Amino acid sequence: MAQPYDWPAIRHAYETGSSIADIQLKYGAALTTIKTRIRRENWQQNPKEAIHNATEAKLAGMKAGDDPKTVATAIDAEAKRKAIVIQKQRRAWNKQEKIMNEALTSKDYEIGRVAKITAEALRIRQEGERRAWGINDNQEITHKHVGANNDQRAFVPPTLEEFERSHGEETGLDASTGAAN
Repeated sequence: MAQPYDWPAIRHAYETGSSIADIQLKYGAALTTIKTRIRRENWQQNPKEAIHNATEAKLAGMKAGDDPKTVATAIDAEAKRKAIVIQKQRRAWNKQEKIMNEALTSKDYEIGRVAKITAEALRIRQEGERRAWGINDNQEITHKHVGANNDQRAFVPPTLEEFERSHGEETGLDASTGAAN
């Protein structure tokens, strides 16, 4: 009968940089068995990724060796917490959209400025929330920056023309003033 090994602990040891020989000595699994698992389950020796995964697991209330039911429960709970954050962010954008629609409908420049400022503030706040919660859309957000070095960077928003080109639509705002047409 095959000896049961602590595979979650073995994988953790490997992915955080332990050599296969060290793992073999510590856990008693055969070298070929360990190599087979590494290849079959695509284990990666990337400490940065392992640290990230371990951190996410701890935040979700999991630890190495948890049974599958406990892991599934922890994953579900963490997904619910993140979903609440995303739902809150969507509601905030719906409110901001109402301000923008009011600006476009009334052609009121001041309301348009408020809409722009709130959109920028909302984006900044929500990017911070998403980073803090580890919510990743798998889309890289790129911004143009100006300045001599990283300590003097300032965000330069896209021009109205750039925005319209990238979104394939017209905003209904005058490109030179930002006022509603």
